[in-house]
Amino acid sequence: MQMQVKIPASVEIVQEIDRCLTAEDMETLEAFMKSTGFDLVFSDETLWTARAMRRTGAVVFLSSFAVEYGYNQPQAMFWRDVFLGFLNRDAKCGILSERKNTEFSNLVTKLIEDDKSQRLLLKISGDQLRDAYEICFDLGGAEAAERFLRNIPNSRLTHAVFVKIIKSAVARQSHLIRESDFVCLRSLYEVFVLKLNAGQHTSLTNVVHLMLGEACSKTQHHEQALHAFQIAYKAQPIARTLAVLAQTLCRTERQLESVEAMDRLISELLDMGLDGQKTVAASEIYFPVPGEGTYSSELAKTALAALMLAAKECGEKLFLVSGTLLGFARAGGVLTHDKDVDLGIVGVDRLVPLLRHLVKQSEFQVLANYMKGEDTIHQPVIHGPTGVWIDIFVYHPKDDKWVTGVDIQFGYRQTFAFTPFDLVEADFMDTRVFVPRDFELNLRENFGDWKTPDKNYLSHIESPSLVEKGTLVHQLAMRLWVVRSLQYGFTGKLPKLIAKLEETQAGEGAMSIVLLDRLRACVPLTQ
Repeated sequence: MQMQVKIPASVEIVQEIDRCLTAEDMETLEAFMKSTGFDLVFSDETLWTARAMRRTGAVVFLSSFAVEYGYNQPQAMFWRDVFLGFLNRDAKCGILSERKNTEFSNLVTKLIEDDKSQRLLLKISGDQLRDAYEICFDLGGAEAAERFLRNIPNSRLTHAVFVKIIKSAVARQSHLIRESDFVCLRSLYEVFVLKLNAGQHTSLTNVVHLMLGEACSKTQHHEQALHAFQIAYKAQPIARTLAVLAQTLCRTERQLESVEAMDRLISELLDMGLDGQKTVAASEIYFPVPGEGTYSSELAKTALAALMLAAKECGEKLFLVSGTLLGFARAGGVLTHDKDVDLGIVGVDRLVPLLRHLVKQSEFQVLANYMKGEDTIHQPVIHGPTGVWIDIFVYHPKDDKWVTGVDIQFGYRQTFAFTPFDLVEADFMDTRVFVPRDFELNLRENFGDWKTPDKNYLSHIESPSLVEKGTLVHQLAMRLWVVRSLQYGFTGKLPKLIAKLEETQAGEGAMSIVLLDRLRACVPLTQ
């Protein structure tokens, strides 16, 4: 099970407004605004998000409506005039009416249109530089913003203005969710580094390199990301930087170094007073718990029925596995604490026809970045109407076992080996499904004592079927859950994790006795 991307509310608002405007569906738009609440629709955050997403129509609509009805009037009026002024090329509106400066508006327009004239840049300074950067980004994208920033003479980029530009960039980045959004940002942030090194801006080293590192990670440039995070950590050795550094070490196949970095992170969390009882704000969670998305018994029932029908249409057999099979055997339905639907299929050659069939339908979203050819072991799909995440685990015959697994976003793969099984049909939540004939054996191999509920069970740590027990992958999985336990306040999981860490003391990457003792000191507080 993988972490599901949680889209900010302001992004969803802007997407719906943009959809309604494109379709000229004013009736739906009006109903949406009423149900959402006008204060939220016309907030600073929503207007900023529309700008960050470069949805020009949404910006003009939001700002114009806000001015007309008195929401956030000064800010909304400024951006309404800027966007209308650019769109109309009208010298009497837009930023000219605010600044009374024709050269300023002409400069921004020329920069957006790929004019690299540095001479004009000498005519503006101070907050005008920040405003021009903002407008370049809004209307011309990251390429225009990069061109603008690159051409600013270092002597004119004051520390105060650079700080404002960095804050703006951080806010923009928080609204991006697609890998493609970060491609141009990587080049822009490289210019940030050049400006950082050329001026008196050393106090910004950490944040600039964190931004560059994240953009590199999002675009799969992990070695470059590692270099950026190492500089960031050296400049300011704080826990958040250490967390992304540990993850990137893992993604660049430096697993032992990643384990050592995770131990430093755990030590720092303990220094901060986290002991498994306190929790931290969501914004401070380093490694979110997977599977937090839209889910309920009724939604799962609908999504499962739709996918089983699609599989039947193309002649493929999906079968219940993992938590969904456990729900079938123990409760006759999905478990109350579950977050997704777990299904299996034998062989990539059976998965591919199914995915092709799903792609042709509008009902399912196939997350193609999980496909790894013949090496694919886990393929999530999302049921659009319900938003339910469905994990399809691919079972590969190997020796006398069927092996499946999951690619963890932290950067490692875990695999699980099961006894091969025949399939039989069964009824589950009003749908005909397939299950292993000897499903009790399968559940014992996956959960051990599957009949006894255990809310603190960690399949990636203690499953009898886990292949990588005692390896660096296992050590990383345990560290990951220790960090989560300390940050989320998982009071019941920490004692289990400590016991497992003690069992692997003889292996590579074993946790030090000193750090284990510090974790043990937390156990009486969490029992």
